[in-house]
Amino acid sequence: MYQPQGSAKNSVTVVFDGKPGMWGAPASATVKVIFATEESADDKIKDIVRQAQNKKQIVVVTDDRDIKYAVRALGATVMSVADFLTKLKPRPEKSRLAPALREPPESTKGIPKTIEYQITAEMEKIWLTPKEKRKEQSR
Repeated sequence: MYQPQGSAKNSVTVVFDGKPGMWGAPASATVKVIFATEESADDKIKDIVRQAQNKKQIVVVTDDRDIKYAVRALGATVMSVADFLTKLKPRPEKSRLAPALREPPESTKGIPKTIEYQITAEMEKIWLTPKEKRKEQSR
């Protein structure tokens, strides 16, 4: 399973403004969800970074300019939302099949080049030869 935070040992914290909804989202071992009820989510994020022991290991994903400047000044790394979403796309797994069993690359599919040239030459004779010569050749 692909994890955008890199290792399963790295945690993910998501901070929202407001109170948690009534529906009650299931708890997750890898994602901690915080609802900033007493302060704004922006202030909560700044507090989390400020209180962190190793700020250089924190990555804040945001496009908010004020948050970017604040958490960078505190020592955290900033990643844009677009860059984070790009990381979310799962990487294709390398094939575990033996090379002979893997599907051949696109360039090797189809007919061999020698046969391709023979077919092209035959088609040139048919289509690029004047009609008179074709009539004579067919007699």
